[in-house]
Amino acid sequence: HRHQKSCCDEALKAEKQADCYGENADENVHGWQFGPYGCPAQWAPANNALRRPRRGCGNGLLSCVGRSCPNVSRMENTPTLRELPSWRSGDNLDALWGFLEQSQAVPAEQRVAVFDNDGTLWCERPTYNQVSFVIWFVEQRMKNDRGRQLLDDLQTLLQSGSNLLKGLNAQNIVQAVNHLFEGLQPHEFADLARAFAERWRHPDHGELRALRYQPMLELIAALRRRDFTVFLVTGGGTDFVRALAPSLYDIEPERVVGTLVDYRYDAQNKTLTRGQQLLGAPDEGVEKVVRIQQMLGRRPIFAAGNSAGDGPLLDYTQASDGPALSILIDHDDAEREYAYKSVAASIRDDRDIVEVGRESGWRIISMREDWASVFASDPS
Repeated sequence: HRHQKSCCDEALKAEKQADCYGENADENVHGWQFGPYGCPAQWAPANNALRRPRRGCGNGLLSCVGRSCPNVSRMENTPTLRELPSWRSGDNLDALWGFLEQSQAVPAEQRVAVFDNDGTLWCERPTYNQVSFVIWFVEQRMKNDRGRQLLDDLQTLLQSGSNLLKGLNAQNIVQAVNHLFEGLQPHEFADLARAFAERWRHPDHGELRALRYQPMLELIAALRRRDFTVFLVTGGGTDFVRALAPSLYDIEPERVVGTLVDYRYDAQNKTLTRGQQLLGAPDEGVEKVVRIQQMLGRRPIFAAGNSAGDGPLLDYTQASDGPALSILIDHDDAEREYAYKSVAASIRDDRDIVEVGRESGWRIISMREDWASVFASDPS
C-alpha cells in the first residue's frame, strides 16, 4: 500500500467518508468499506479488483480489501453483488436496483421488459452481425457473377463504417440481401443462421457468443427472477434473431420483434418459403413502438437501447404509469470494446443520442464507468 501517514488524520477520514457516502457515513448505502488508514475501497467478488468510488474521495487513494476483511461475507451476500456482479457501484446501479424493487408492486402481467439487440445486448462493431452473416453466406454459397457482385456491394457497405447508407441505395441492398434467401423454408434459414453463429469469428473477440454483454445478461436474469416477461425488439431481421435468441439469451422465438420479410405459402406442397420484400418499414424508431402494440399488446415498463432507432421506444416506456425505467448504453470504452456514437441504420438523426438521452431523462449507462466486465467471455 502506497499511503502517506497523513491518511490517518481523522479529519481527512471524515472528509473521505462524507464524499463517498454522503453526509451520513454510517449509512454506507453504496457498500463501500474502509481499508487501512481509513481510505475507502470496495471488494470485487470475482477478481478482487478495485472499483472506483462513485464521486472520488479526497486525494483519490484506494486500498485493497481482501477476503480477510471481516465485512467481506456481508458484502458478498448483498443482493446487488449476487445478481449484478458485473455492474459497478454508483447512481446507475442504485437506479436499476431501485426499479427492480419497485417493480414488485406492479401486477405481474404488466411487468414487461424490452431490449434492443445490436449494440445493446451484443457488440455491433465493426459491422452489424447480420451483415457479417450475409457476407459469410455469400462466401460459402455464391459462386456466380451475381454473387460476386453482391459480395462487392456488401463489402462496400461494411467499409462505410457507422454511416451504413453512405453511397448506397438502402432499399436496393435490402432487396438484394432478401433475394439471396428467397425460396428458403423457415427452418432452412434458421439452420443457416445457427451455422453462422457456430463457425463465424469476430475479428477482435472471437466466436459470436463472446460478443454478448455480460452485465446485460445479468440484468435479464434479474428481471426474470421478478416475473418479468422479456422481449427483444430489434431493427435486425426477425428470423435471424429468432434463430439465435434461445441459445444466446434464453428468449423464445415468439418473443422477438424485428424487421419482417414476406412469405409465400404453397398450398399444393404445403410449404412456406421466404420472399424478397420487406413487410412494412424496418423496425426502428416509431415503428418499434407500433409493433410492440401490434405484436405484444402490452406496454413495457423497462426498455434498453443504444441509438436513435430506440429513442421513441425509450420515451414510450419512460412515460408508463408507475415504476418505469429506460436505459441507454453509451459505447465509450475504446479499451475493452469500441468508443463511438451510436447511430440507427435506417434513421437519419445527427443529434448526439447521449445528450438526447440526458434531456429525455433516460439513464445513460457508461460502458467504461458502469461495467466492471463487458463481454460474457471476460474472466471476471
